Amino acid sequence: MMIHATLSRRTKLVVIIHLCFAFTYLSYLLLKPLLDDIFATKGKLDLIESVFQEKDLFSALPESSSQEIIQAARKIETQKRHYLSSLTHLLSKECSTICLGWLFFSVAISLALIFCLNGAKESAYLLPLLILIYGITLSFTEKPSPQKTLYPSEEEVLNGYSSHDSKKFFNKKVELERAWSYYLVTEWAKESPSENKEIFKEQLRTGIFAFNLERTRRLIRGEEIISTNTYFRNRPSFFLWLFYLIWNSFFATYVSRKERIRDAQATL
Repeated sequence: MMIHATLSRRTKLVVIIHLCFAFTYLSYLLLKPLLDDIFATKGKLDLIESVFQEKDLFSALPESSSQEIIQAARKIETQKRHYLSSLTHLLSKECSTICLGWLFFSVAISLALIFCLNGAKESAYLLPLLILIYGITLSFTEKPSPQKTLYPSEEEVLNGYSSHDSKKFFNKKVELERAWSYYLVTEWAKESPSENKEIFKEQLRTGIFAFNLERTRRLIRGEEIISTNTYFRNRPSFFLWLFYLIWNSFFATYVSRKERIRDAQATL
């Protein structure tokens, strides 16, 4: 006679939830190269399109400059996507070995628990340990230096280009938009902001064009990088790490507790 111990329904539910977290992270890794490529391609084309839209200003550019931009747009549109090489680079260069280890052991331990293999419950404590080690390594890892960009800081815009009556604006967003417009007109249109709304509107259009034109030139030279890492965090926040630490600790403690043998099954 053999007795097969099975997991309780609640334990199975906890294991399934943990598998969902693991497969969510796996899906993120598999989709990130594709999404990065789509985001970068669309961002580059949108930037160049913003230059093309101002036809009168674009036609005033030297022919060599305009042709260079047109050829860059065609190259971006026709470039081939290399998903496998991007995925390999992500897993080998960008992704933490500890994170990949957590993913592997999360799936392996969860399946071992479902099939009631010996040592599976004790092995579950490896998961919160990996999360803890990952948090420690993050605290000692220097944050990547921000990309050099044409965009000035919010403080520079507000301090240098806010109007004298900016105190009347209680909404910081409105004040920042106004200061940003003054910055574009002053620094990129190379004009003094006019009090006339129609003239100022034209000055702002010229400033936006000049700003986007320089960004496009930097993009062609490889100095401007448009990617998801430019706009989104490339490392987890403290609260996300803390959530995973708490969940993995709960998971290991819950599945490793002693359960009575239930649903005994006799076989001859």
